[in-house]
Amino acid sequence: MSQLRKLSPAGWPHHQMRPVCLPQHPVVAYLILVRSMPPPLTKKQKAELRRLAGLAHERELSAAIRELDLEFERWKNGEISVFALNERIHKFHHGISRDLYALYDPRGAELTVPGAIARGTLRQDEIDPSLLQNLAELIQFAKRRQQE
Repeated sequence: MSQLRKLSPAGWPHHQMRPVCLPQHPVVAYLILVRSMPPPLTKKQKAELRRLAGLAHERELSAAIRELDLEFERWKNGEISVFALNERIHKFHHGISRDLYALYDPRGAELTVPGAIARGTLRQDEIDPSLLQNLAELIQFAKRRQQE
């Protein structure tokens, strides 16, 4: 086996864990190195994670659109030109809107939902207790990263 293959994720498990072996995303690296594996998610829990990710996406996008709405009000009041408004819409679409779309990809719900809980976008009382227990370590990790 080549040296490159030994150091790639496809070559796992290794005899030695080296930094070059770890994924670049800190949450994924954390999962590999530190997290004790909780019970696997059931189909129902996976579906609930996707629903929660959608809810968090909707809430964060709504908050961002409220700020964009203020720009529409400024335009209606004659404070900014239609061209300035168009530029702000363009920045919104290619900025926060696109970032939130990428963040809340349903395939990554197990990683994004704990972050949404840590930020306060989702409340813990909205989540099934067994699912919340399964995500507890990731929620704590997201809270620690938020404080950095």
